Amino acid sequence: MNLKLALFVFAAGGLGSVARWTISQLTTWPSIGVNLIGSFLMGLCFSWMLSRELESSFQSTILMAGFLGGFTTFSAFSLELLSFAKEGDYLRLFQYAALSVCLGLAACMAGFYALRILER
Repeated sequence: MNLKLALFVFAAGGLGSVARWTISQLTTWPSIGVNLIGSFLMGLCFSWMLSRELESSFQSTILMAGFLGGFTTFSAFSLELLSFAKEGDYLRLFQYAALSVCLGLAACMAGFYALRILER
C-alpha cells in the first residue's frame, strides 16, 4: 500500500464529507444535489483518465476515491454502472442497479426495524 497516497485519500475524504455537510445545510434535498454533483464530477474525472489512457493516477485517485468517496458513494455507484454500459453489458447494469437499490433499501429497513425490536 502506498502510505502517501492513502493519507491524501484520507484527507480528501474528510474534505468531501465537509462539502457534503455544507451542501446539506443549504438545500432541502441535499442527497439529490450531492449525488448529481458527485456523479457529474466522477464522470468528468473518469473521462479525463480515459482520454489520457490512464489506468489510474495519483490525482484522480485522490479526487475519485478520496474527495468524491467522502462526498458521495453514489458517484462510485454511478461509475460502476457507467463501466457496465461502456462494456455493453446492459443486463448486468440493470441487474446491479436494481439489486443495489432494492437490497440497500431492504438493509436500511432491516436496521431500522431491528433497533425498534431490540428497544422493546
